[in-house]
Amino acid sequence: MFRASHYLEANKAREEFLECYYFDLPDGDFSLAMRAYEWPKKMITSMKEATAAANAEHRAFEDALKKRRTTFQANLLILNYKP
Repeated sequence: MFRASHYLEANKAREEFLECYYFDLPDGDFSLAMRAYEWPKKMITSMKEATAAANAEHRAFEDALKKRRTTFQANLLILNYKP
């Protein structure tokens, strides 16, 4: 009986504490918490988008480099021209 009354007292004290200090969670905090828990689900799509953007940027860089190289070679040919 002593143990039961001890647990009842402890639970009553815990409930009183929560009653005094418990406040509702604001909607902004709740949505932020949900986004924090759900980020792994969005990881694959984020990685695919980032990879596609990086590949497009790399392709544009390579194309610009090839264009500059051909222009440079053409300029070298013009400079080395001997009639």
